[in-house]
Amino acid sequence: MLFMPNDDEKREAVSKVIEKVIAEEKGTLIGWREVPINPDACGDIALSRMPHITQVFIKFDGLNGKELERRLYITRRCIEKQLKESGYSIDDCYICSFSSKTILYKGMFVGEQMERFYLDLANKEYVTALAMVHQGYSTNTFPSWALAQPFRYILHNGEINTIQGNQNKMKAREKQMASELFGDEIDKV
Repeated sequence: MLFMPNDDEKREAVSKVIEKVIAEEKGTLIGWREVPINPDACGDIALSRMPHITQVFIKFDGLNGKELERRLYITRRCIEKQLKESGYSIDDCYICSFSSKTILYKGMFVGEQMERFYLDLANKEYVTALAMVHQGYSTNTFPSWALAQPFRYILHNGEINTIQGNQNKMKAREKQMASELFGDEIDKV
């Protein structure tokens, strides 16, 4: 699930970066899907900042389970890095979820608007074993679709006030990082 630029040319350029990285990571692009939405469910501010919402489907031959999830994670991080190097911000492209197991629906609205906005969630044939909704209001950041709750793996009720500090601490330790699971690809993440 991705938040993409509304501008067709910019969206096409971002899509090309994503497709290039998928190929470099030995993935196969299956296709893109425009996520059905109802913009009338949004308020004026959310609507004025609403991204183009799409899904990308890819496959990695011979991978499944944890190996597939690890490859998807590495690919997502490579896409994010390549987009940043190409001059795009999270407001230009934000990958909400990039998993074979989890689809993350998020937006700049309150919980009651979720089902009215994402038409998939009102579809009787759309089935899930688990759904979690978090409604939170940020008090120390300017509202944006990318920073709306939930995040990829967590829901939280407290402010994360030290994001920049945490990122700097991780960067300072990158050279020391090692993992049996990621091996030589640790630098990609």
